[in-house]
Amino acid sequence: MLKAGQTILLPKPGQATLHLWVVVLVPDSVTHETVIVNLTSQKTHSDNTVVLQPGEHPFVQHPTVVFFADARIVDAKHITAAMQADTGQPHQDCSAALLLKIQQGLFASAMTPQKVKFFTDSQLKAKK
Repeated sequence: MLKAGQTILLPKPGQATLHLWVVVLVPDSVTHETVIVNLTSQKTHSDNTVVLQPGEHPFVQHPTVVFFADARIVDAKHITAAMQADTGQPHQDCSAALLLKIQQGLFASAMTPQKVKFFTDSQLKAKK
């Protein structure tokens, strides 16, 4: 079962390039839904709500942003299946501080889809 802070190298649907995706929430115990976000190189037009520097995660080699516009609600079973089929590669987990930074950024970013914010908020409140 996936856990919050876990990272996985996965391609976006229809693409071959692997991106590092971060599991933002513990998957729901009934629906298995969770939220994932991916990291991408910082560009001039990037959403700079959360910028990671080298050293904040072993994958990060240069200024990198969390691509909140592409945040997704996914079935954790599909990600687990991708890892079992070797189309997804586990990477080192985020630190607790980095996970919190990403979770806070998800709410702060104007680019995060509203349905993702609502789902994340409801899941975090249910865990308290």
